[in-house]
Amino acid sequence: MAKARDTVEAVAQSADYLRLAMAADDPRRALALAREGLARADEATSRGEEDDPESRLLLLREVFKAHMRAGRPRSAHAVAKKMTRIGALAEVANADLGRACSALGWFEHAARSYRLAARFAPANRRATHWAASAMALFHAGHPDESLAALERALRWSTQTRPLHRAQVALVELSRGTTVPDLSAIVADLDASRASEGYGRYVLGSIALLLGDRARADALLREFIARNANDALRAATLAGELARARAGLRALSSRDV
Repeated sequence: MAKARDTVEAVAQSADYLRLAMAADDPRRALALAREGLARADEATSRGEEDDPESRLLLLREVFKAHMRAGRPRSAHAVAKKMTRIGALAEVANADLGRACSALGWFEHAARSYRLAARFAPANRRATHWAASAMALFHAGHPDESLAALERALRWSTQTRPLHRAQVALVELSRGTTVPDLSAIVADLDASRASEGYGRYVLGSIALLLGDRARADALLREFIARNANDALRAATLAGELARARAGLRALSSRDV
């Protein structure tokens, strides 16, 4: 009877620490709470109680996010590697590993992690991971592989096809290929919900390549403003933010 009470208490405490870590605004507090929750889980396991892989992964994920928010991508990467070895919630673990790799500029590794996330994801989320893999390959300088991944994203997409078509156009334009129906592709993305957020980067980058300086400047500045001050998003979008800033610098230099 005492063992049963200990088990219930350990599980409750671990769950409470997870809840508190997820609600914490301060990365240091989130990190401390998640580590305490993991310590409680380890204590329970050492008493011979059954481990809960999903809870352990979610606690590690809070450690991962705390490192990312605090600007420690190498530490976040080490934690994400541990997450992938647990075997639970493989989609989440591999997507987070992809984010850490992107933050470090390891885009080929990021692409592989996003591909694995797509493999384990339900159908309605596969397009997102394939598109992330495609853009990581684009940042790594592999346009052919990027286009192949975008074909997969288009195959699985339902609501985000205008975005993925525009991403295809961006990759093609970047390597000097003429894109048929480009105006229609841009107009479709402009008219879709996907034009918000990440769509601003894609539309701004296309405008930059087309020489539409005013539109490129406005869209890329909006994209940076939306994402640069959120540490987790900034790490995830490291390649896009670097390209957007480089594009704005190029525009400024032409004004001199």
